[in-house]
Amino acid sequence: MRDAEPRHTFSVLRLASTALVAAAFFVSAMAVDGTTRDLAAGEYSVATLVKRCSRGSVSAAINGRRTCLRAGQRCTRRNDAQYHRYRFHCHEARPLAEPRASLATLERFTVWDTLAQRPLRLPRMEPGEACRRTHARRVHPHWGIALDGGEPPYPLPFPTGAIDQTRSDGARNGWRFHKTIWLGPPGFFGPVLVRGRQLDGQDEVRFAYALTDPPPVRELRLEFVLENLDQWRQGVGMRYTLVRRSGCYAFQVDGVDFSRTLIF
Repeated sequence: MRDAEPRHTFSVLRLASTALVAAAFFVSAMAVDGTTRDLAAGEYSVATLVKRCSRGSVSAAINGRRTCLRAGQRCTRRNDAQYHRYRFHCHEARPLAEPRASLATLERFTVWDTLAQRPLRLPRMEPGEACRRTHARRVHPHWGIALDGGEPPYPLPFPTGAIDQTRSDGARNGWRFHKTIWLGPPGFFGPVLVRGRQLDGQDEVRFAYALTDPPPVRELRLEFVLENLDQWRQGVGMRYTLVRRSGCYAFQVDGVDFSRTLIF
């Protein structure tokens, strides 16, 4: 009788091994074009929804199916909002080999995309309300008067706390250009995204590198890599702030871990 026990144990192990192989085959058979069925259908356990992706890819659920996302692969524009959950965009591209074909490929979110997703939360002014401009002061002895919102970065020059339309650096297509320097103290690097608009009207704030640039843009992207006096840093980005007319305006300044409003 003792001789029978090892054979019995071996048979159980062999059956268990066979069952595991069959289960693995069953799970792999569910994959169709890189996807597996959704748990919402009530057909499979949670374990079957764990999709292993190669390095550089991200496991995702798109339209209720599991798949692997990777930058550069084909995608469907109508699913763009779903791709956003996994930090991807679905953008159109026109390859040189197929000039008439419109393809869409995935692109990874950048830190700028993340900052730009924050909504503008700038106040609106009531008719007759005074413009409550941000305090302006000299934040560094060797630089001009800057808007001081309590924390960096600091835009300058704003000698009166407002943009002086009579002293602009030039005009083009109805916009007046005002050269603006953004400063940060030692250790301040960014990235920083700046957007803005008029508070007592409907006008926008825009930005440009120079008077001869293409149409100005709505976003200013800054990284503070240039060291100046005392290791203070100057923002690298578009050099001009553009407004159409005098008024009360505001910047919304967004960094990775902060969001500030500067009124001018």
